[in-house]
Amino acid sequence: MKILVGQTNPTTGDIRGNLDRIRACLKDGRRADADLAVFPAWALTGYEPRDLAREAGFLRRQQNALAGLVECSGDLPVLVGHADSKGTGRCVVSHIWDGRCRRIGGVGAPGWVRIGDVRLGFTVEGLPDKTARDCDHLLSLEPRPFRLLEHGEWAARCAERARRKGAPLLHVNLVGGNGEAVFAGGSALFDAQGRRVARAARFAADSPLFDTQETGHAPAGSVDEVADLHAALKLGLAEFLHKNGFRDAVLGLSGGLDSAVVAALAADALGPDRLAALVMPTRFSSIASVQAAEQIAANLGIECRMVEIERLRQEFEAALVPVLGGTERGTAEENIQARIRGAALMAYANKYDAMTLATGNRSELAVGYCTLYGDMAGGLAVIGDIPKTWVHRLAQHINREEEIIPPFVIERPPSAELKPGQTDQDDLPPYDVLDGILELLLDERLDEGEIAQRGFEQSLVADVAARVKQSAFKRRQAAPALQVYSRGCPWPRLPTAGMLVVPRGEEALRDG
Repeated sequence: MKILVGQTNPTTGDIRGNLDRIRACLKDGRRADADLAVFPAWALTGYEPRDLAREAGFLRRQQNALAGLVECSGDLPVLVGHADSKGTGRCVVSHIWDGRCRRIGGVGAPGWVRIGDVRLGFTVEGLPDKTARDCDHLLSLEPRPFRLLEHGEWAARCAERARRKGAPLLHVNLVGGNGEAVFAGGSALFDAQGRRVARAARFAADSPLFDTQETGHAPAGSVDEVADLHAALKLGLAEFLHKNGFRDAVLGLSGGLDSAVVAALAADALGPDRLAALVMPTRFSSIASVQAAEQIAANLGIECRMVEIERLRQEFEAALVPVLGGTERGTAEENIQARIRGAALMAYANKYDAMTLATGNRSELAVGYCTLYGDMAGGLAVIGDIPKTWVHRLAQHINREEEIIPPFVIERPPSAELKPGQTDQDDLPPYDVLDGILELLLDERLDEGEIAQRGFEQSLVADVAARVKQSAFKRRQAAPALQVYSRGCPWPRLPTAGMLVVPRGEEALRDG
């Protein structure tokens, strides 16, 4: 059987545009003399339309689109995922052929369909199992978002299921971004022995023709995890702006590693003419940092504007003397400059219709080492799900062909530069240690005792876990982060600080 794979990039709610993308694929299928065209769950409506899928007007437009598919499909059978017309909000699959559109399965209701002499079993969540017992071919129509920590796991599951069922298995994926989710494409066909024999393009829309009689191995593709992560972040960033109606972006460029990496990603994803950087030093900013920021902007070819905020910082502190006077200088005063920077970025964004990109990483966000309404300000946290140790890897990847980020920026100790001589390690453990604990706590879901058994100091584990819980209120107010690293939700619903006693003090968090 020759199957046209509709690996499309739909936009949620844009039924007309999604229909046009499907029609374009069907033209390819008819030219290639395909036996069947298959599109993944939510291909017609866009990924997870949520409440839209319960609105009468939306469902009416969807019904009209299905009727349009009936007209344009001709004699090519089509399987397409869309919202349940009953308004349940669930995804269903329709079989379009011979002038008819027939619902044949959906979420919680795996189905099967006969195409000629071939019986196909399919699901829109997970992999076909019991319901596909007597099927000749298996289809998984569940879109799978990119996750670095799950690299290769889904392909292994597909291969195992094909072997166990003794039938070819095709997984059809979406591509593109949808909010925080990023879909990498890479739809794949596995033969009855579990060998991957064909694969669609990654990080791009594609409509290949797969033959279930095909033998041999498909190229394994990229095994460079950093390159994959880089590609996923670029795709997710570009898609987030485009699908939210933004053309341009702005960020604060401090001369530090995080903002340098985000700037490089954004310039690559959007084009340097669509990105602006503000450099906003105070007396605590080192000359080296300012020069590094200007050098990074020059290397990327992006607009760079200097905004002197030292006078504003002083005036702000002077105005707050009636509130803060007579107290020891500390976190409250330090964070004033971060909040001035946030206000400047948002002013630029408002004036020039740009989206502000927050530049904090997952390690900082997890333990609250960030400032509400300051460096957390923005519409998208590009690396908000990326541990600091992986930010370093991304920087090395960005510099693989030419020096974009000066080595000084990569090698020097990280610092927020909110007070003289400050480094992150004044308040935090080394990032390789912190990230090791966070991965076990957040991704592996181990408790503190189990983490300590992995070789981490018990008191340090307890402190990190307490900070994660204490800073939950901050993460609820953070910009959405592209979810490309963590296993599922990056912030499991751990008890918050209000539900248990945790140490608290200026030394624990940069911002209370």
